[in-house]
Amino acid sequence: MIEFRRAFFFTTIVFLAACGSDNVGPPPPPPPPPPPPPPPAPTQLAFTAEPTQARYDSIITPAVTVETRGAAGTRIAGATNTVTLALGVNPNGAALTGTTSVAAVDGIATFANLRVNARARGFTLVATSGSLMPDTSVAFNIVQPLFPGVVQAGTLHTCALVASAGLYCWGRNDNGELGDSTLILRALPEQVRFEEPGAGFVHLALGDSHTCLTSSTAKMYCWGSDSSGQLGIGSQADRRIYPTLVSGGISFAGVTAGRAHTCGVATPNPDSTYVYCWGANDRGQVGDSTNTQRNAPVLIAGGIAMSTVTAGRNHTCAIATATGKAYCWGDNTFGQLGDSSTSARNGPVPVAGGLTFNQISAGGNHTCGITNIPEAYCWGENTDGQLGDSTTDQQTAPVKVSGGVTFAGIASGTRFTCGESAGQQLYCWGRNSDGQLGNGSISTLPTLQPVPVGGTINPTGLSAGDRHACATTFPGVAYCWGANVSGQIGDGTRGARPNPVVVVY
Repeated sequence: MIEFRRAFFFTTIVFLAACGSDNVGPPPPPPPPPPPPPPPAPTQLAFTAEPTQARYDSIITPAVTVETRGAAGTRIAGATNTVTLALGVNPNGAALTGTTSVAAVDGIATFANLRVNARARGFTLVATSGSLMPDTSVAFNIVQPLFPGVVQAGTLHTCALVASAGLYCWGRNDNGELGDSTLILRALPEQVRFEEPGAGFVHLALGDSHTCLTSSTAKMYCWGSDSSGQLGIGSQADRRIYPTLVSGGISFAGVTAGRAHTCGVATPNPDSTYVYCWGANDRGQVGDSTNTQRNAPVLIAGGIAMSTVTAGRNHTCAIATATGKAYCWGDNTFGQLGDSSTSARNGPVPVAGGLTFNQISAGGNHTCGITNIPEAYCWGENTDGQLGDSTTDQQTAPVKVSGGVTFAGIASGTRFTCGESAGQQLYCWGRNSDGQLGNGSISTLPTLQPVPVGGTINPTGLSAGDRHACATTFPGVAYCWGANVSGQIGDGTRGARPNPVVVVY
């Protein structure tokens, strides 16, 4: 018995010794984590939203924003430093107004009500904040509406006559058709320097790649491409990038331009107005009974006094002064001469139907006019419904425009037409591939009768080009809409505009 107790006691001691007293109870707590690294110090500023263009009478939108960044170029979250903006490049001594000093929120300073109070191009903004490295914005323009009396749309360019400032043009300029002595495309109107002392501008016409105008002294000037003699300077040139006097010493009271030909109404006296044409004549569009290219003005055949003249792509039409009857000549592939045939004519032929017109407008391959009643009639190509008669059928004689609208003015483009109603509402019809109908949509489907142009415009003038149109309004603001690949809309952009937008400069 005694021996057993000794053995048990000895075993227990051995067991306890093996377990050890240090392994009894909870483990010790882990060591504390190291302290977080200090936030990076702000070192620089950077514009993250900056203007490219704004109107002088409007807040710059979207709002200008500036980030506070560290040396690695990343935003400093939580930064609250005050950022101040000022004009850097300032072409005309303008003032920057609104809240120009803003505390950053989470590293971003937002300037929501900035304005620049004068028009100019090439402004910049400079952002500063204490000792941080400042930043400078991209160059931007401050613009204002152009206030022209006349706007004319060409193929890919547009021009306007401004009573107080002369002539402005914008859009494509590959052939110098803007007349600003360069070949630079302009998405904003650029003033054309005109060198006839004391002369003003009266009439304006745009072709495919050339431009012409008449001055208050009854002289005519043209510029741009002269590939077919359409400048009328007496000898064919490559191009002219500034206004050049048309030869012949003829006094002109009106001008129109087609793809590569030009015509003008001459005014020896108020009772005797005759039409002269020049340029491409392969389809008889010059109207002198030949198909010979003319590099200087020639009198059209027929001896008919004309009060107005209009040029389409390769055809020409005019209204006889004495009778109000319409006459056309040139290409007639689609019946655009309206003489009930499709035969080309190299001299004036009467439009069928016996209608009398007070307006006429030749488009790409169709023609439209307003009669004395007044009613709108069109004839020629109708692939996209540009005749407005609810069909796509070609017509070789005038057909009445559908829809019951009474029109006071009309303008024919390429495969589309626009008109001004007696109630000063704008309507367009035909092709709408680039928004040229101005109704807010772009569609591959033709519109076969007049639809209203969007917005509130009280037009005083209307012009249709290849795939864009323009209107002047009272008190003189200009709107354009449609294709804009070359900046021909004149709002500083190059994207299609399916709604009318204000022309700015």
